[in-house]
Amino acid sequence: MNRYGVNEPNFLGIIACMTAYNECELWVDEMLEYVYDNFTYFDEFLKENLPHIHLVKPEGLYLCWVDFRECGLNKDELEKTMLEKAGLWLDEGYIFGTGGEGFERFNLAIPRSVLEDACQRLLKAFGN
Repeated sequence: MNRYGVNEPNFLGIIACMTAYNECELWVDEMLEYVYDNFTYFDEFLKENLPHIHLVKPEGLYLCWVDFRECGLNKDELEKTMLEKAGLWLDEGYIFGTGGEGFERFNLAIPRSVLEDACQRLLKAFGN
């Protein structure tokens, strides 16, 4: 369990987990719809404003990959642009292994206002 970061959950964590599994179906359904709507918003924003940046359709969960390879930046330049120009601190694709260079990983399980702000930061940093 320690190898997977699951070590000795506290009592409240166990109660929260049991409650989530037994009583939160409506919340999960609403959350999934909200995340899907964020995905749709983000995808449309990129297509309309930054067509050289592509969202990779997620296969599950709330994390998605965004392809910045058409921006022509190496991994260090992309990371620097994200941090210094866009003011976004993301997981760079290269940390996940071969083939990840030129990608960034975004979390879409966020309030829409935060996503809108991130989109405007991307536009400022990567818009023409």
